[in-house]
Amino acid sequence: MDRGATVSWYDGRVVAVQDFGFTIRVVLPISLDTGGTVRIEVWVVLDFGDSGELASELENGWRGVPARGLLLNVVEPWPEVYGAPVTFAGEPGEWLPRVTGSEHPALQRVLTEKWPVSVLALGRFWFENRVRPPAPGNSVQPVTDASALLSAFDTQARSAEWEAYPDAVQDAEVFRVAWDHRRGFVSGPPNLRLAGAELDAVIARQRDFFAARGQAVEWKTWGHDRPADLPERLEAAGFVSEGRETVLVGLAEEMAGPVDLEDGIVLRETREEADLHRLATTATEVFERDSSWLADYLLEKKDDPNTVVVIAEADGQVVSSARLEIVPGTEFGGLWGGGTLERWRGKGIYRALVAHRARVALERGVKYLQVDASEDSRPILERLGFVVVTTTTGYVWKP
Repeated sequence: MDRGATVSWYDGRVVAVQDFGFTIRVVLPISLDTGGTVRIEVWVVLDFGDSGELASELENGWRGVPARGLLLNVVEPWPEVYGAPVTFAGEPGEWLPRVTGSEHPALQRVLTEKWPVSVLALGRFWFENRVRPPAPGNSVQPVTDASALLSAFDTQARSAEWEAYPDAVQDAEVFRVAWDHRRGFVSGPPNLRLAGAELDAVIARQRDFFAARGQAVEWKTWGHDRPADLPERLEAAGFVSEGRETVLVGLAEEMAGPVDLEDGIVLRETREEADLHRLATTATEVFERDSSWLADYLLEKKDDPNTVVVIAEADGQVVSSARLEIVPGTEFGGLWGGGTLERWRGKGIYRALVAHRARVALERGVKYLQVDASEDSRPILERLGFVVVTTTTGYVWKP
């Protein structure tokens, strides 16, 4: 776009440019011969009638109303589709609409044929089927765009929330995990493909299962999930929000730099039972809720090489702790914990814990670090270079 153009409106989806019109971000779906789909985000200049009609669609959520425009991107490896006319539409609850057809023969062929993965092996796009790490010496360049990072997280790491547990039970599109020593867990893929009474019934079954156990349960949701009314239906079934957190993803190599700590503050990795109970006590004070379960959880993972626990000690006390949980078979590691006692904040401990875990991640071949951040942590992480990709909210039901 011309650097001298006057942008009068931008909301993350639509750019309104004076004397040019509206352009909108749209998903261009590419089918693979492996059965997966590539989602490429492109810009389309709108032929949408008056702007009031567009504003109504954005305000009320996509209602399946088709729109037309011209493709403004060069899409490799099909540069000839630049400027092609497209038709696009969105489903209710979708943030971005998707291209549904084109009168341009080349673009229509792109949309309807199934393509080999090798066509898109430049590492610029992420796939909706699970992506495995490339072979050594044949690594693709890491992605840094927010939408690409979110796609990578969804396809690689997100399902680890339930796949890591062999006793997880699938019910329709959701997965349920029951532990003996802490509350249960329920979640699912970005699109549950459930709606209305069918979704309500699935929610009720999970609640009733844990009610029979006399056990609380968390249903974890993400801000870009479908259907969009899942949170409201959870609340109607008696689940209560524990508050929204921001999901950020960053490159491990950018987070691994040295951090100077004040004298007397020491970071070390540990698997010792006494240390795990000490860090659980500190976490209870930091987060102002019972975190005694954390010691049992980490003891269960004591021999798991993909779980790395780091504590910060000062004056003989655990003043902060954090852990790295590497997602096997992916390029992702999750950063968890990171709570610091109040009087020890502002001394670089949080940044040092991030850097330490980033170095470990790089040694293990992990490219991306993911965090579910509180509002206290989010600004620090953004300054370090993490990118906001979505939000997450846990809804809890208690007997």
